[in-house]
Amino acid sequence: MKIVKLGCTGLVLVGVLLGPASAQKAEEVRGLLAQLRDRSPSNRQQAARELAKLGPKNRAAVAVLLPALRDNDEQVRQVATGALVRIGKTAVPALTDALASEERLMRRQATLALAHIGTAARPATPALVKAMKDPDREVRAFAALALVKIDPENKETLPLLVKGLEVGDKDIRLSILYALEQMGPSAEGVLPTFVKALRDSDREVRITAASILARFGTDARTATPDLLKSLEDRDTSARVSAASALASIDPERGKDAIPVLIKALEHEDAEVRRAAAFVLGQFGRTAAPALPALDRLSKDRSADVRQAAATAAQKIKERK
Repeated sequence: MKIVKLGCTGLVLVGVLLGPASAQKAEEVRGLLAQLRDRSPSNRQQAARELAKLGPKNRAAVAVLLPALRDNDEQVRQVATGALVRIGKTAVPALTDALASEERLMRRQATLALAHIGTAARPATPALVKAMKDPDREVRAFAALALVKIDPENKETLPLLVKGLEVGDKDIRLSILYALEQMGPSAEGVLPTFVKALRDSDREVRITAASILARFGTDARTATPDLLKSLEDRDTSARVSAASALASIDPERGKDAIPVLIKALEHEDAEVRRAAAFVLGQFGRTAAPALPALDRLSKDRSADVRQAAATAAQKIKERK
């Protein structure tokens, strides 16, 4: 590696690698990390490019990179995380130990790195299961994602995540649902898990389950009967979310959602009115009975609601 001294500033610029990539000395990596804080954008970019060249042969760099996961500078954290991901399997033991750190940033970046390493991070599974109960929401979310990435066939991960849905912490259940979304609707056992979540005691979990089913689209058609039942949910926002899912999954059978959405247009919460109008637009001409109610919203006190209602009415008329 060539080191170029900048006489005008007295800074040390760690330059480009010469020849094929080889195991870099720890002090060189340390110098590159320091260079990420340089005032010169070009120097910071060059340091990032050099660190991007680290790979499986650079196991000696792990001990230097690991403390950078808790750095106050976001760029330093992200570059260090990316370097550890590229080093891969040999970094897994250190990243696993980092999950027990008292520092939130360290745990957060370690779980993120393990998620990106994927199947090679399998030895970290027990620690990641424990991290599902971390006090930090992002750590829990990344831990769930890591478990999915480590076990792409879902043979071990799905039972662990489904069991996690039984815990009392709402945020843990939400993290698990987002992780399950990564598996996709075709993965065995995923859709039934979301259907069950539609009956969760927490409204946010129910809303999230319906929203993810909506993103699955027609692949989630088997959830239609349960979404129809969710149109009777005690929470208006949950009913609107179920209606939105039906519009994406099975609009023909989702006709029962139209009266629910028309009623939601009268809700005191402007966001609920806006969302209901938006979903009615998704149904197209099927939602023609909603046109008078949408027209009344032209005088709504919320500009967002007025805009959503006008857009929905236009979509319904265009598809008639």
